[in-house]
Amino acid sequence: MSKSKQMSFKKRLIFTVALLLLYRLCSHIPLPFVDSDYVKVLIGMNGSLGLLNTLTGGNLANMSIVALGITPYITASIVLQLMGVLIPSLAEMQRDGSTGQEKFKRINIVLAVILGLLQSGAMMYGYGKSGILKPYTWYSVLIPTVIMTVSVFALSFIGQYITDHLFGNGVSLLLVTGILCSYLSDGQVLYSVLTHKHKLQYQIIACTIAVLIIIMLFAFTVWLNTCEKKIRVNNSAKVSMGCSKSVSVIPLKLIGGSVVPVIFASTILTVPSYIQLFGKVNAKWFDIFNTSCWLKPDEWWTSAGVGIYFLMIIGFSYYYQSLNLNEREIADNLKRSGSSIIGVRPGHDTEAYLHKNMKCMTFLGGIGLCIVAFVPIVLSVTVGVTNLSFAGTSIIIVVAVVEETYRKYQTEKYGHVYRTGKFGRKNRRKRVSQL
Repeated sequence: MSKSKQMSFKKRLIFTVALLLLYRLCSHIPLPFVDSDYVKVLIGMNGSLGLLNTLTGGNLANMSIVALGITPYITASIVLQLMGVLIPSLAEMQRDGSTGQEKFKRINIVLAVILGLLQSGAMMYGYGKSGILKPYTWYSVLIPTVIMTVSVFALSFIGQYITDHLFGNGVSLLLVTGILCSYLSDGQVLYSVLTHKHKLQYQIIACTIAVLIIIMLFAFTVWLNTCEKKIRVNNSAKVSMGCSKSVSVIPLKLIGGSVVPVIFASTILTVPSYIQLFGKVNAKWFDIFNTSCWLKPDEWWTSAGVGIYFLMIIGFSYYYQSLNLNEREIADNLKRSGSSIIGVRPGHDTEAYLHKNMKCMTFLGGIGLCIVAFVPIVLSVTVGVTNLSFAGTSIIIVVAVVEETYRKYQTEKYGHVYRTGKFGRKNRRKRVSQL
């Protein structure tokens, strides 16, 4: 039995929290030679880089030793997933049991380190050319690059270690920890903007509306994440005196890919802005990928980036729904077991029915994700506040990860209760009913 299985649930939970706190502690250690104040100004001018800063939990703007956060690992995962479409052996590796998955994880970490090295090296070179490094020498470029690359490897390893041996999805928890820690500071920024040089009545109304919008956005995102269509299935089983029937359901989630489509689309969206800033590319068309330029009347053509962003979200939603739900396999399994969807013939008709419902649910879910992602874009135009961590993409990430982590906590908790029998006679009936 592995050490992770021998370790109690309480200890695994404590070690997970300790590693997350260690990550946040490292986020307050600054990189040497870098002028972080100037970096904050640059990121504030580019909405897409602000989105990347949100995904790093503010570490990119602070230029801490973990400035890149866990984003290179996520980017590496995107690359491998897309390569799996072109390279069948790579896709098969993920389905090849624990051995194949372990190989895939190692490849993911290696690719994350390579991307982290390229990203940090380009960043330090660009900063040096912009006068952000003091002094600008070979060692002032090399040392921060090495530090950030090592931090990418460490966070990738910690994320996988938490997933395999402790509690929850480690990469998701690292991502959400950074986002949640930036909520307070961003709330202060929004408050200062809404109350600056305004009368008390306006301040109260503006702050109330802002709070209500945020609450409604969270509630809508929770609904998106939990909404599902239940397809009823007739199950038949042979018994000694005849045939018995029961009814079960196939749940089709509105957001089959969970938070992954938004993360992938957001990460890809930041690449052109990253090239523009650190590669010193001044082409005007790059503004299409800068969220700060969207919805401006004087540069109306840049709003085409909104359509590109939404198409990526919906496209990745279809892609991940297809990975999570194989309608042909489900139809074959139902036919072999003698089960059928109520009102639908087994075989090809069942497959077509599932495919149609999957496409419809995925499209509606993708539209819902686009609505949530569109909110910070509107705020940046109407209020003049950009890069709020509790708007748009970050809400989708936080809600999805919290809901997933809570479900895992409930499973672990009550599984531990059943394995150990550690509940009294008085609470036995109550706890069993909760299950």
